[in-house]
Amino acid sequence: MGSHRNLAFLLSFLAAAGCARGQESTEATPPEALLSDLDHPESFQFDPATGWYFVSCIVGKPGEKDGNGEVVRFRLAEDGKPVDVRLDFVRGGKNGVTLHAPKGIAFDGSHLWVTDVDHVRAFDKETGAPGPQIEIPDAKFLNDLVASPDGAFYVSDTMEGKIFRVEPHDGGRVSVYSEEERLANPNGLALDPGGSGRLLVLTWKTGELLQVHANGTTGLLVKLSEGGLDGIVWLEGAWYVTDYKAGKVLVAGEAGPRVIFEGKAGLADLGTDGKRLLVPSMEEGKVFLLSPE
Repeated sequence: MGSHRNLAFLLSFLAAAGCARGQESTEATPPEALLSDLDHPESFQFDPATGWYFVSCIVGKPGEKDGNGEVVRFRLAEDGKPVDVRLDFVRGGKNGVTLHAPKGIAFDGSHLWVTDVDHVRAFDKETGAPGPQIEIPDAKFLNDLVASPDGAFYVSDTMEGKIFRVEPHDGGRVSVYSEEERLANPNGLALDPGGSGRLLVLTWKTGELLQVHANGTTGLLVKLSEGGLDGIVWLEGAWYVTDYKAGKVLVAGEAGPRVIFEGKAGLADLGTDGKRLLVPSMEEGKVFLLSPE
């Protein structure tokens, strides 16, 4: 499809989400935490290939190289309770692991990948053993990442205002995919579910949902807030977005957002297990499940 058709395709999904659910705000009852007392859980993701749930924990300040970052791993039992919980599945300074302040999580084959200040790091999904470690020169605050069907990753640098393309299967080659001014502190990333390969980006500074074209230029899809957007995920025909500053989970409709949950500030990089939203509450130190509407 051409760029205009792709944009229309994405907007049609946004319109359907807004119409099907209405634009009025709703507020959900605060759900029970799956895990609590975590140290700044930033990303909560599910790996359908293994059935494991993973949570990246910054443990300290998000931009510091302090060597104490963690990744938590667990499963959910039939009653919905976490089991086989490994709070130290990956821990900086343990078993030869270097990990400072992990944020975004993505999966590729036998590895889970996380962003870590100025590196993208891989760990074995079953053992936690360190795998490839790719440094991104001049990066300052790597945040989210998303896996592309061709084996590459797109990675946002919120402080530098750039999106990188990282190719682990091509010698770890790193290139700048986009650095337009409109990116405005890019944060959450996702790929077009229609299969076009187009990249979607949430902006922290301006609260916009953008589309990034193959040539690196950007186009506005919808403005969702005044700033502070974090995670984005596609589930059951709609885009769900976290507003970190406002403590909200939003449905992104063409006419604007609709709130489906409002809690405390700090809702970060959400994921999905195909049925529910996986929400990390970074400032509260907990993760929880939220049913879509």
